[in-house]
Amino acid sequence: MNTESIVIKTFDNLMDEESHKLIEKEVNAAPLTSNWTSSNPHKTKYKSHWHWHSSIFQDTAMLPVATDKDIQKISEKTPHIMNLWKEIQKKISDELDYKCDFARAYINAHTYGVDGMIHSDDGNYTAIYYPLSEWDIEWEGGTCFYNKDETDVIHYNAYVPNRLVVFDANIPHRAMPVTKDCYKLRPVVVFKCVIDVNSEQYARKFYLDNPIK
Repeated sequence: MNTESIVIKTFDNLMDEESHKLIEKEVNAAPLTSNWTSSNPHKTKYKSHWHWHSSIFQDTAMLPVATDKDIQKISEKTPHIMNLWKEIQKKISDELDYKCDFARAYINAHTYGVDGMIHSDDGNYTAIYYPLSEWDIEWEGGTCFYNKDETDVIHYNAYVPNRLVVFDANIPHRAMPVTKDCYKLRPVVVFKCVIDVNSEQYARKFYLDNPIK
């Protein structure tokens, strides 16, 4: 993997303080499912792993993106997380020159002893937001990125409150474990983003950026 061409962008202090607190409140109130199983179809050497999970929109890969009607319905339950999405969508547009919609959205959570597995995602970009307002850097729990062969680390993104990281969905990555001194839940809000290529502007740029080999 050419690390010069991949996208891993970090945005600190994404939301204003009040909005951040309201997002955190919604995340903390989310009904988490324990023993949520996630598997990586690209890697047969790994068994499925589990963590805590709460679906915001769709739990199956490769489904259509959320429509305006879907977003309105989601906003009735989690209005502040949908405000977060608007800011994520704006950041992708400003920084990457693409308009993205989302096909999946959910909250994942880990605790000590519940480690993430190296995997890649569906869609074009993945956006991960760290919603907690208090987190000790010594607790670790960030997101680690690997080269294509999964033989070396190319980037580590620490769990910093109110931080967003947007990256190419095909980059191998994992949720890093928290240390034994951490007695808190490590939640993240995840959006699986799909580039809008229905307009000539975005379609042209997409195929220029991703030439058919």
